Parts: sequence; structure tokens; C-alpha cells
Amino acid sequence: MVIARLREGGLFYYYHTIIREADIGAYELVRRLYPITIEELHAGWIKGRERTITCVSGTYAVGGTQAPAVVLFTKDGKRSPAPPVPTPTAGKPEWTVDLSGLAPGSIAVIERQDR
Repeated sequence: MVIARLREGGLFYYYHTIIREADIGAYELVRRLYPITIEELHAGWIKGRERTITCVSGTYAVGGTQAPAVVLFTKDGKRSPAPPVPTPTAGKPEWTVDLSGLAPGSIAVIERQDR
């Protein structure tokens, strides 16, 4: 459902208060979608002031003096153990996150650390 919403330029919002044990991983993904102040909408990804959320392979630039946190989730909503390491952009307060190998069905959340 989260990927379907991203492809439409929207976000999924989980408002149900009872979490089943099987949904714990997916719940962490949904919690990481917010807060967000949307700056750009694209097919399959959203750039916000606080975070970028994507299900599309590519390279993403994130402003800030501190390296952003990158969290990957598999297609079943579980956290992936090996996120990519952001690299600083020369001469700019900006970081590059290479998600060119993002697996189909996966979602990445790139969170700014110096908001």
C-alpha cells in the first residue's frame, strides 16, 4: 500500500491503534514517513524538508551539514540490515545517497539529521 501511494505522489497514513505482531516491521516504516513538509512530488518518490521517501532506484541529494540517516525496508516491510552510506558533496552542505540498486518493492527513507 505504501508503494502504491508513492507511485501516485501520495503518502500512506496508518491510523489504526492495534498493531499485530506480524505488522511490527511495517509499523516502523509508516512511523518513519512522518513528520514531513513536502517540497517536491515525483513519480515514486517525495522530497520533504525532513526526509526523502522513495521506492525508485536512483541517486538522491540531501542538504545538510551532517550525514543523513538512511533506512531501507524490504517489500514485506522489514528493515534491511545494510543501508548505503551517504557521501559528502564537494564544496556544498549536501550529501549524496546512491540508491541505484534499490530492489523492486523496497522503500528507502532518507532522514536529515540537522533540521
